[in-house]
Amino acid sequence: MNLSVSPRHVNGVTILDLQGRVTYGDEAKRLRDSVRQLVAENRTRIILHCKHVSQLDSSGVMTLLSCFALVQAAGGDLKLAGLNSGLEKMLRVTHLLPLMEAWRSDEEALARFH
Repeated sequence: MNLSVSPRHVNGVTILDLQGRVTYGDEAKRLRDSVRQLVAENRTRIILHCKHVSQLDSSGVMTLLSCFALVQAAGGDLKLAGLNSGLEKMLRVTHLLPLMEAWRSDEEALARFH
């Protein structure tokens, strides 16, 4: 399944609902472009909601890291929410956790912005 990225805004935070694969090619580019656009609009408080991410490959991991770095460089913060066990394991193995904050729900992640 291709990646769909659906933004929603809650209390000054943009939540990107991700559904599908974050893998090499168009999917990784779509996520990166979505985050770049938000940063260009000065929307630098971002949650990536990953509950419906079905696959994450090494390119996807690098995309998450580049998005995180882009947002941090703009003075913002990017958090993850809704990781399934497979994604959490991948991010632990690659040492992105605890570098990137991950929360069980959007509500928990939102609370960390305030």
